[in-house]
Amino acid sequence: MDGNQLFRQVDGCLLGLTRMGFGLLMFIDCFVERGLHVADHKWTDDGCQFPLFNWLKPLSSEWMTILQFVQGLGAFFIFIGFRVRRTGWLFIIPYWYMFLLDKTHWNNHSYLFGLMGILFTIIESDQSTSVSGTNKMIPMWNYYLIRFQIFILYFYAGIKKTESDWLLGYSMGNLSRKWVFDPLRFILTNDQIDLFVVHIGGFVIDFATGPMLLFDKSRPLAILILSSFHCMNSQMFSIGMFPYACLATMFIFCRPNSPRSLRFIPITRDEPIKTSEYRPNKKFWFSVIYVAIQAVLPYSHFVTEGYNGWTQGAYGYSWDMMIHSFKKQHVKITYEDGVTGEVGYLKPNAFIGRARDRYTMHPDMLKQYATCLANNLESHNVTKPKIYFDIWKSMNERFVQRVYDPRIDVAAYNWQWNERPAYSMPLLNDLADWRGRLKELRQEISDEDIDVTFIADHPGLTLENYLAPDLDNTTIELMGGKAKITLDDQEGKVIEMTIGQKYHLPAGQFHTIHCIGETPAMYMYIYQNSTDVEYRRKFNVLKEIDQYDSKEDLPHNLTNYFTPEEEAQLREYFYGSKSKEEIKVARKEKVVQFKKSFYGKTLYWCDKKIRNVRRGVLLVYYAIDDLINNRHVCKDPEICDPVDFYERLSILDEWVSPFRSAIINKIDILSLEDNVETTFDDDPKVEATKETKDKIEL
Repeated sequence: MDGNQLFRQVDGCLLGLTRMGFGLLMFIDCFVERGLHVADHKWTDDGCQFPLFNWLKPLSSEWMTILQFVQGLGAFFIFIGFRVRRTGWLFIIPYWYMFLLDKTHWNNHSYLFGLMGILFTIIESDQSTSVSGTNKMIPMWNYYLIRFQIFILYFYAGIKKTESDWLLGYSMGNLSRKWVFDPLRFILTNDQIDLFVVHIGGFVIDFATGPMLLFDKSRPLAILILSSFHCMNSQMFSIGMFPYACLATMFIFCRPNSPRSLRFIPITRDEPIKTSEYRPNKKFWFSVIYVAIQAVLPYSHFVTEGYNGWTQGAYGYSWDMMIHSFKKQHVKITYEDGVTGEVGYLKPNAFIGRARDRYTMHPDMLKQYATCLANNLESHNVTKPKIYFDIWKSMNERFVQRVYDPRIDVAAYNWQWNERPAYSMPLLNDLADWRGRLKELRQEISDEDIDVTFIADHPGLTLENYLAPDLDNTTIELMGGKAKITLDDQEGKVIEMTIGQKYHLPAGQFHTIHCIGETPAMYMYIYQNSTDVEYRRKFNVLKEIDQYDSKEDLPHNLTNYFTPEEEAQLREYFYGSKSKEEIKVARKEKVVQFKKSFYGKTLYWCDKKIRNVRRGVLLVYYAIDDLINNRHVCKDPEICDPVDFYERLSILDEWVSPFRSAIINKIDILSLEDNVETTFDDDPKVEATKETKDKIEL
């Protein structure tokens, strides 16, 4: 590609329409994933913080709420095309500031939205289809820059999927159970859908569609494939505006003037104005640097080794979407007083607030969490606390294994961004071939009342475990390596384990598994929770009781099955505050069908969205009003009067939208119809009076 091609003057119409689609979706996203409607919860959280830079701190909740409003305003200006090269910064600055404040909520599409906001702001995206446009031609490199970003989104995602875990079908297990794959079940099993459609098909789509978009002959097929792909993703995953943003931007690969030939698009048909010859400027050279950075950044993890654990780097900027799936088995946080030596334990989510528990996988966040815990413990009279983590997880259906070394005080560790931390344990990748056998063993134990956990541990380490009293049928079996059991509550009785031999473990006691060989030890727990089995049985009995209209209709085996007090406790445990009548109505066939119908889903969707918008607008109003009047509203009586807080909460949350009223009325009518059919059709002994029928019809 020569310089003449880069600076060739082209129509900006397609770029303008793409900008409009992106801006509109980002404006809607303010009330979806960005969470303006929950800003009162989001920015009043006093839990641990996980920013990219430790010096980065949030402002007051009022200012943060206003910043989110400014971000939405910037997105709206991008949508209408009002001086985007200036107003676009109203979107970019708040967006990136809030993005960098919390690594625990990072993901690839949020990162993409921030990048696209920068690109649409620096290029001449508002020359056409905008309120401030001049309909002038723009240099072709504007298109190439957006195309490059969309291309690497797909192509790099395809390259990342060349990992054996993905190609062998271990990354996204059980996705075949989603309803979007129902048409394929006539010819494929769920396992075949998971492997051939989800994994291999996903790899082919990501790897091939990027290059296909570059050529005129293959582009229509690529757009068709990607349209189906993103529509399916929008139904399978809760990923906000990402599928719709991809649908809106993939047409950028078409010819720049192509929208003008489509009569259904309401744009001017006037030919764009040709301008003087373009030359490289600061924005062009910035774009060159940007392209270079984006080309190498997803593979820069050998530089930023401090962020590397089982996976490479902090999640969210490498286009490795859904390559890894994790199952958390056990989290043990131990603290020790640095002066007295007193030992204590913390809950896995202690002081964490609304942040996600990604510290369990990312060593940089673990260090931040340990520092936060140490600071909080010092405020609770623990002197110079030492913090130890013993975290067990499984990645992509491997053995459950340790993520961090439990012998290292993380709070005192000197973490460096370019050095792999010593407390990060390596993944036991040599045992990955066991996954097929583990799947077979799970299928052999196909009892819903019995659970099995496969564990692998590093040589020289021990696992101390306590079995709750209701785990009264637990056995352990050695699968490989060398290990022994110490029964801590039986005077340290030692049991040497033999491969293939099952050992019964006493409930209500501690035991310790020692890995004594030079290679990892592999073993499995097979256990049954008697309390869980009993509660599952009681839940099924309650469901059966609810199928009858009155106690007089109950069969003999269900009459007085529970005492009134026990039944009330169980209903509160299983159903919360819902009454028996509400539960029965929710289970009625016509009510269930209404909720599944397009009309019902539309009503629920509209109700949720209008309530979110209303709540977000009110929060912005309250934030501005509080700043003007120098007022701070909170629920802590030691800081302020909580009456205003609860009054506000009532206004925010107790409003009933017109769509919610329509839903309630529809369910009431359907429940009455079900009652009529049940009474008059199923029971010939009962006759309805004319008066009753008239009431029901009304």
